[in-house]
Amino acid sequence: MVGTMKKNKAEIPPSFVELRGREKNSAMFAFSGVLTLLSYCPPKPKKKIVMLLSTMYRRGDTTETVRLPDMVQFYNETKCGVDTFDQLCHRNYVSRSTRRWPLTVFYSLLNAVGINSMILLKGSHADDKEAVPDRRTYLKTLAKALIKPQMEARLRYPKLSKNLRSLINGVLKIEPAERAQARQAGGRAGRVGRCSFCDRSKDRKSKTKCCRCDKFICARHQHTICPDCADD
Repeated sequence: MVGTMKKNKAEIPPSFVELRGREKNSAMFAFSGVLTLLSYCPPKPKKKIVMLLSTMYRRGDTTETVRLPDMVQFYNETKCGVDTFDQLCHRNYVSRSTRRWPLTVFYSLLNAVGINSMILLKGSHADDKEAVPDRRTYLKTLAKALIKPQMEARLRYPKLSKNLRSLINGVLKIEPAERAQARQAGGRAGRVGRCSFCDRSKDRKSKTKCCRCDKFICARHQHTICPDCADD
């Protein structure tokens, strides 16, 4: 048996769990009968102490090339299942701090769904499957695909606030209706001017502008091109 061990056990010597003062890439061993306890300090800074317990190794030897303990090397080569899953979840996860256990379970389910679905996608032989460069990009694409129907349904709600509607349009990359109308009319949204083809005494204001000469056009001349440009 070779496996990791938590560092909060009372039977572990305090020097085995203390990181301060430890030499980087160093190992400490303790023996009790058939058990061998290993405390390994990784070479990278800000890394935690690795605790391994084994009944397979009876001596504290290390490899000659990278000075990595044989027990750690064996564990890295044979670990699978839960350890690999936890490693993938730690790199890119959706969990958030919460005191509600149903949310913790829900976050764990989302992590599992993200990993399993990406494995199924990579193993699929479909011709139209999308290429995924990394897991982070895949999770973002998956999240947007899951919330897209709900956001489209929210946009159809007539009493939706302006800020929320603008936010959803930005996520879905949808141009607002008023901005699209102004762009199609050749004008700039928000600016108001007097119609260039009506008498000044009428003082007719409009937001629509000619897409060629940039003149304001009122509702009586509601075209994308003003009469002068149309004659040309």
